[in-house]
Amino acid sequence: MTRRLTGLVAGVLALLLANCALGQAPQAVAQAVPTPTASGPTTGLPTPAVSQLDATWLKELADWRAARERLVDAPDGYEAYAAQRRTAGVSALKEFDRKRRKVEREVAEPVFTAWSTSHADFERLFELKREQYRATGQTDIFAAGWTLRLVEDLFALKVPGFGGALFTLHFGDQLAAAQFHLMGERVIHAWMIAHDPAFERYSPGLLLFQDILRWMDDQPYERLDLGYGDYRFKRELSNTQQTLMHGFVGAPSAASLVREAAYGLRQAAESLPLGPVSELPGKAMRRLDLLRGLR
Repeated sequence: MTRRLTGLVAGVLALLLANCALGQAPQAVAQAVPTPTASGPTTGLPTPAVSQLDATWLKELADWRAARERLVDAPDGYEAYAAQRRTAGVSALKEFDRKRRKVEREVAEPVFTAWSTSHADFERLFELKREQYRATGQTDIFAAGWTLRLVEDLFALKVPGFGGALFTLHFGDQLAAAQFHLMGERVIHAWMIAHDPAFERYSPGLLLFQDILRWMDDQPYERLDLGYGDYRFKRELSNTQQTLMHGFVGAPSAASLVREAAYGLRQAAESLPLGPVSELPGKAMRRLDLLRGLR
């Protein structure tokens, strides 16, 4: 069991990198990830490999970037959280309630399920996710094979404090939205989310997030980690943020020097006042990194 858990943790980290388009050459990558601590739900800490590197060349062969990830902290329950969002002038939760009533009138009663064991719903989630990748021209991270086997293993894993959980929202007997999240001891990390486009007008994915937040009242979870990315729903749901560091560290080698030059080119291009054009080298590099990380 210990060996299996170690393999799953390593796989999760690799897939997180791939899903964020941050997959790097295996021999030259270090990632700062949120790690459970005794003092709080999560904190972003460099992996031990980073702190052990020789500082004389670390400065030259490292490229670290900071991102702000959005979080929902609800230690006092959903109603306290909702009141806080209303005080902040955010009306999204009220709008979710309106759409839920609309679903009840026009479609069917919404049915929420936590820790779903439905293999059919699990498979449908990833069908929807892969359809979404194709429709938006993104790389299908599950085409690699090992990535899909990883989430299947997480779905089957039943140990306290780690694993994956499937949450679903049905409108009557129809699956409207599904989410597969990583589960810690006190934190839920929103990971794979998708909804049926036929129910787009009702925002079923957002209704499912709301159900999960309400469900957390009777659970040990105090935080829903929405990850980074400047999406409207994350801005509306989140009530706090934290810094997430990600980057590349390479041992002295020809490959690392080439990567260092590439990062320098990207930084130079992104600093030019060319609008969207200046972002193209970075987008191309991230796509190549993603493909390399999925091999």
